[in-house]
Amino acid sequence: MKQIINYVKLFTLNKIEYIIVSLLSLAATFSWLKVGYVIANGDSFPFTMINPDKWINQIPFTWNNLFNGGGEPNFQITYIVSVLFSYCLKSMSLPAYLIQFIIYSSLFICQGLSIVYFLKVLFPDHKRSSSIIVGSIFYNFNVFLLYWIPPQVMAMLSMILIPLLGGLLVKAYTTRKNIYIILFSIISILLSGVFVNPPMIVIILIFVLIIIGYLIIQLRRVEIKTLLKIAGLTLLINLFWIIPVYMCLFTQGNTNVSADVSLGGWDWSMVRNSFLNIFWLSTTFGWNELDYYPYSIKYNSIIMLFVFIPTIFVFCINLLKRKVQKIVIYFLTLLVLLFLISKGIHQPFGFIYNLFQKIPGFWLFREPALKFFFIIITIYSILIVKAFETIKINRRDLKIFTSSALILIILAISFPIWNGEAIPDKKPNYPPAHAKIPEYWEDLKCEKLTGKVIVLPNNDFYQMPYTWGMYSADFLSEEIINSEVIKVNNNIEGYTYYSNNYFQATNIVLQVLQGNKLIDFKKAIDNLGVNYLIVRKDIDFDFTDRPIISPYKIEELLKTINGIDYYKSVGEIDIYRNTQPVSAIYANNKANFYKGDFFDNYYLKSISDNGSVFIPYNNMEQNNSFTSEIIINKNDDVFYKFTRK
Repeated sequence: MKQIINYVKLFTLNKIEYIIVSLLSLAATFSWLKVGYVIANGDSFPFTMINPDKWINQIPFTWNNLFNGGGEPNFQITYIVSVLFSYCLKSMSLPAYLIQFIIYSSLFICQGLSIVYFLKVLFPDHKRSSSIIVGSIFYNFNVFLLYWIPPQVMAMLSMILIPLLGGLLVKAYTTRKNIYIILFSIISILLSGVFVNPPMIVIILIFVLIIIGYLIIQLRRVEIKTLLKIAGLTLLINLFWIIPVYMCLFTQGNTNVSADVSLGGWDWSMVRNSFLNIFWLSTTFGWNELDYYPYSIKYNSIIMLFVFIPTIFVFCINLLKRKVQKIVIYFLTLLVLLFLISKGIHQPFGFIYNLFQKIPGFWLFREPALKFFFIIITIYSILIVKAFETIKINRRDLKIFTSSALILIILAISFPIWNGEAIPDKKPNYPPAHAKIPEYWEDLKCEKLTGKVIVLPNNDFYQMPYTWGMYSADFLSEEIINSEVIKVNNNIEGYTYYSNNYFQATNIVLQVLQGNKLIDFKKAIDNLGVNYLIVRKDIDFDFTDRPIISPYKIEELLKTINGIDYYKSVGEIDIYRNTQPVSAIYANNKANFYKGDFFDNYYLKSISDNGSVFIPYNNMEQNNSFTSEIIINKNDDVFYKFTRK
């Protein structure tokens, strides 16, 4: 018995940093839990966690249309880690809210464990335990993370990968052991889950380069062979998702990049990127919006006296020595550079961000602070440990007091993370961050709706309001309905969107619903291959005067259309069926070539009475093998038709 007790004591002493940080992180996540309710707020939604059965059989394939109904190349394979985790938990008959809690709490704990591992690898001296604990707690509890909580899996994976890959790289570089190269490559599979926000892949790679620079300075040697092994094996292991992503973005029928690449397109997101706000890691553009950050008003109190202490500690303490170490200069220089980039176009020194904009692909960092802060907080953690080395506290009681004081300050300025306010249920105008999904949505899983399903009314924004108390990124239909889901979107959000053909086809449906008599509604949905129509009567279409079409007006239209019949109701969801679908594939007598775009297809089909096919052909006027004629249909729409000689 005594041996067991001694073993436990020894283990506790050796792993004390891991134990303290993981227990503190776990305790914080319990403040996020509300029994029976999922977290659905802002960009956060339990995607793949409500109905993982739908995704498990489809997500491995490069070509599927369960997510967008368009039947085009997609990169849903990048969700494979989340899907597998959710599927395993679902097989235990756990409810969605508990699956979400287990995933979020596990990832949050892993963030803490990763930074502890990284700092212990970087500073192996066991006497640094207290400083490593302080640096690790800062990493998991800081004001910057308030932007990413309610949690997003992509951000949490990034928080895990940055220090974990950094630590494994240091071990591989210094020991030259293949086991660390293999572990680095296997862990890098998690990069697939980060691709939903492509700049974060670049951020992680930048941090890897920073650590390589650190190792070259520290060891004064370049391990080219080791680095090539890491790069080659990592690339090979990750081909399972890199190839589908490449096919999705760069092959026929590809997904398109949608990010606004102009400087003015995202200048509104940098309105708070001043030096002062950067120094306390709070540049979130919506900080003063109480519907998003209701707790922000509390930072106008005594808490503001402490928010700059981490920055003061990192810079001032590390510069106290008469001869500052090269490594400290290296990381402090990087911090200053990252601060200047994170400022974006905010003055002064806004020209620096403009210079970086000339680098190909730098437009991806349209919200620079929200990306580069991932690296900044990691460097802060490193320099916090180095700062303790600088002040050389020899007395054990004084070291404990200093560490405890810093931990209390760090926890005080990040209080919403651990007291539950980061997932607010009381907002002036918006619904709570916790939502209880009605049973009728769960019942919709059992409906066997064969073919494609179009979901109405329109999504005017990627975040949608529901009358039963949810306002978040809207993936509910895709998650619940076990069929190909088509949505009608007013706008394009995110870094990518589906192909032009798909977007234009759904946009025509939207125009018809808005009263534009461009084309018959029945023809519009036939062109999409729709078999069923779902009308969500629980959408809050009056929410903040947004241009959401009333579901009741949509139903009035549907009742007047021949070939579209009411099928059944599931709670507040009405289902209609296309009883006279038109086949998208048919035999033709001849092929006509026309100069136009996808939009013209609808007109051309409407004037085709003999089964002929109209095929787009570019630069027709330069090709002498075609003759052209003008077609004017009954609506006086004019087209140029080209016919092969």
